[in-house]
Amino acid sequence: MKYFLLGGIQHWCVIVGKDDEEYLARDPLRDDQEPVPLSALTEKIYAVRVLKKVE
Repeated sequence: MKYFLLGGIQHWCVIVGKDDEEYLARDPLRDDQEPVPLSALTEKIYAVRVLKKVE
C-alpha cells in the first residue's frame, strides 16, 4: 500500500491483517515488534498492490 510521508515522499508498507474494522500494517521505516493500525500511518491510500502465492 502506497502513501506519502511528510514532504511528499512516496512510501510503501505491507497490510498484514485486520482487527475488527482496522487494517494492520508492517512498515519498514518503523521499529515496531507488532503490526500497527493503518490509521496510525496515514488517512489516505494512493495505491495498492495485491500479492498472491502461486503453488
